[in-house]
Amino acid sequence: MKVLLLDMTHGGQILAPLYKSEGNEVSVCDVYRIAPESMLQSLRDQGINVTVGKPEPGHYDLVSMPCHCPDIFLEGCTYDQRLWYSQSVNRFMNDKRFRIEVTGVKGKTSTCFLIAHILTCAGKKVYLRSSRGSGLYDIENDNIVEQKSIAPPYLLDLPDGDFDVMLCEVSLGGSGKADIACITNLLEDYGIAKNTRKAREAKKDILTDGINIVLESEKDIWSPYGKELT
Repeated sequence: MKVLLLDMTHGGQILAPLYKSEGNEVSVCDVYRIAPESMLQSLRDQGINVTVGKPEPGHYDLVSMPCHCPDIFLEGCTYDQRLWYSQSVNRFMNDKRFRIEVTGVKGKTSTCFLIAHILTCAGKKVYLRSSRGSGLYDIENDNIVEQKSIAPPYLLDLPDGDFDVMLCEVSLGGSGKADIACITNLLEDYGIAKNTRKAREAKKDILTDGINIVLESEKDIWSPYGKELT
């Protein structure tokens, strides 16, 4: 299968080797021209075709890109199937540890810290990934210092360890495989991808077959996506 991944800023470098491991012919494009050369060279060394600025025109069996990435970057390309990066994460996610994913427009980080505090007080060992930092949550010591992206593909880059809970803030979307998914709110359904899509189109991908927590006042927004809501 011929696969194209757009955007190496928001986790394409994590997904590309996974698609390659399936035996696919994989191409990536650094559409924003800001990925470090060391990252791009590492992908080349794995047999992945790398372009900068625009992808090679042609037909692809599968294109994967962030939902917020505008279609203008696909000029000259056709494809049979498109997956947002969240949907690609769903394809490859096999981490069986208990995981809570949190997205929304406002309050994602504070919600994650509140949940981490409650669970830690209950005796749970919590790994926290947030926009403020990542690490073992400790009430006495501030271990949340490692900086990691909260883009969906980084859910596939969580550290090993015997944690009771993996608690992850996610910018737009999620894996769709969390034990608990939380959407804090959709205070503004702002435009993404140069206003060709709305934020809800990305954030809905966090919804899971497990427990989905949304505001009572927003259930009408999320219920059309076919997941049971709490």
